[in-house]
Amino acid sequence: MDRLERKQIKHDAFIEGTMSFVERFEHNPKPYIMGAVAVLAAFFGTLGIWKIVEARGEHRSEALARAQAALFAPIVTGEQPKP
Repeated sequence: MDRLERKQIKHDAFIEGTMSFVERFEHNPKPYIMGAVAVLAAFFGTLGIWKIVEARGEHRSEALARAQAALFAPIVTGEQPKP
């Protein structure tokens, strides 16, 4: 292995980028924390809306089933049907 290859191995762009991010985070963490909080708030807000819509859909489905059962129920009266 010659020196050029060793130098290229030691100089990794991923490591350099990670260290740059860590230095920026240590210097000013507030924007990153606020971004994480915003992402979590959006996630849980979407999850909550999804659950509300799902619950309303189930309620409406049950109401539709009851309405159809009442609509198609036979009419029962005390008198005999006329031919």
